[in-house]
Order: sequence, then structure tokens, then C-alpha cells
Amino acid sequence: MYTRILAAIDGTHRTAHVLDAAMHLAQASGGTVRVLHIEPAEAAFDASGDTEDDESAHQIAQAAVARLTASGVTALASVAKAPDCDIATVIVTAAADQSADLIIVGPHHRRGLAGWVAGSVSEGVVRLEKQAAVLLVP
Repeated sequence: MYTRILAAIDGTHRTAHVLDAAMHLAQASGGTVRVLHIEPAEAAFDASGDTEDDESAHQIAQAAVARLTASGVTALASVAKAPDCDIATVIVTAAADQSADLIIVGPHHRRGLAGWVAGSVSEGVVRLEKQAAVLLVP
């Protein structure tokens, strides 16, 4: 059973699915979940033209941890920046750093030319990860 779970979230509606899967698996195994929120180097701009700042990234991660701990799961938050939007590599590196035995990701897709060239983040995680199992949730 998985006891060191990395839940990679993006703060979208898909985050709930990733957290639900992490919660159920951690409850069943008594495992710990590390929630990882990644800020792409090309962070999305809001209406005022400001990029997502570190504070809002930490708030997203902390809200996810609060949801998990409310269900009795031990959880920790991490925030990372993805240079060159290489989000998959950041996820795999974080998993290795914590000796994760499971990575949970949602179907984060790049659009346009970036998607055609680099593929989806989840595809990249599956391709790069050599140690931990990878669970893709809808």
C-alpha cells in the first residue's frame, strides 16, 4: 500500500479529484500526503495583469492541506516554480526528494504549440517517473 503520496495540484476544479484520491488512499494506508502546487514560469495573468504570486500559491496548497487534515490525513504543503514550464520534471523531482511511492496527477493539458511539442503534464510524469507509481485521475 502507498504510504508516501505526492498529490500534484494546479488549483483548478481538477484539484478536488486529486485530493479525493489522495485522501482515500492515505486513509486506507495510514500514509502521508505531500500536496505540491506548481507555479509555471509563465504564470497565468489575472485581469489586472499581475501574475499569480507566491502568497496565492501557498494559499492554494494550504487549503488543500486543510481539506486533507480535516479528513484525518497527515498532509504537508509544498510550492515550487517550474522553469521553462517543465512541470512534469518538477513533479518527478519532488517525488524523488520525498521518496514518494505514489504520484497523483490530474489531466493538466497544455494548449496550442506547447501542447503539441511537449504533450500533457501527466503524460510527462508517466514518461519520466521510474520509481513511484503514477495515478492519473479525471
